[in-house]
Amino acid sequence: MKRYARCGQLGENFELGHATLKSYGVFYSSPKGWFTFRHASFALLFFFKHIWHGVRTFFRGVFAGIDPDLDVQVEFGAFRKLGDPTTRRQDLIEHFFVPFLPFLL
Repeated sequence: MKRYARCGQLGENFELGHATLKSYGVFYSSPKGWFTFRHASFALLFFFKHIWHGVRTFFRGVFAGIDPDLDVQVEFGAFRKLGDPTTRRQDLIEHFFVPFLPFLL
């Protein structure tokens, strides 16, 4: 029983004739080992591709060279003159939310 357990751990349950294969004790992987290796390799490949495309989506503007503060400069109603940071409205919250307060409460 001990011999079968040891052979099972090494993936050699069946005697394949080492004399005819001339392996001389070199450990060859079984088809189950190659199957597992192939699936693990593809799983890692797809996992890293998934992470790569997620990062590309998050940093699309940075990779394109778009300034991250650009959306603040052209925000609707944030400036008295569009795109001029010196004319920023201080009453932005009151301007947009105070007229709707009775509906929100």
